[in-house]
Amino acid sequence: MITLYRAIVVTSLYLLLSGCAVQSTKQVEQWQDPNPHKPFTHVLVVGVIYDPAYQYFLEKGLADSLASEGVKTSLSSELYPRLHEMEREEVVKRLAEDGIDGVLLVRPVGQETITTYVPAHLRVVGVDTYRGWYGYFYQSYRYARIPATSYETFVMRAESALFDVATEEAVWTLTTDTEMVLDSPSAAVDSLVAKVGSELPSLN
Repeated sequence: MITLYRAIVVTSLYLLLSGCAVQSTKQVEQWQDPNPHKPFTHVLVVGVIYDPAYQYFLEKGLADSLASEGVKTSLSSELYPRLHEMEREEVVKRLAEDGIDGVLLVRPVGQETITTYVPAHLRVVGVDTYRGWYGYFYQSYRYARIPATSYETFVMRAESALFDVATEEAVWTLTTDTEMVLDSPSAAVDSLVAKVGSELPSLN
C-alpha cells in the first residue's frame, strides 16, 4: 500500500519531459478503495517534476480539473516549495494547519525507450494530370526509393494517487503510459493532466 509521506519524500526520479512530443497517454491500471471515503474539502496537488515551470503547469492543470467539482485546491509548488526537504512531522503539522484533508500526487515509476526500424521501400511518386490514358498509365510506374530509417519512442510510466490525509493511505491510484517522440514537453503535461482529470473519481 502506498503511504502519503513515502510517496512525497522517497521518490528519487523525476518526470522526464524534455525532448519529446506526446503521441498519447493510456491507462495501464486503476484501483479505487471499495470503501466509501469522506468528501474532500481541500486538496494539495503535488507534481514530482524536476523543472519548476512544468511542475507548476502540471499542478495547475490538475487543480483546474478539481475546481469543477467545487473542491478547494493548493499547489505544492506555491504552498510548500520545500516539500521534498521537509521532515514527516513538519509535513503532517503543516497539512493540519492549512486544513488540507486530501493529497493528489503524480510521480514517475518507470521509463522505456522503444526503437522502431522502418526498412527501405519503394513509393509511387505523385502523378501529374496528363491527357489520355497512356500518360496517366506511364506515370503510375514511376517510383521513389525511400531509404531505411528508424525512430525512437519514449514511454514514460507515471502513477497518480489520491490520499486521505487522516489515514495517510491511498484511496485511488492510476498508472499511465505516455508515448512521446520529437520535442514538445508541454504537450506531455497536457496529455497527462487530461487523462488523470478524466479518470479521477468524485471527491464529494
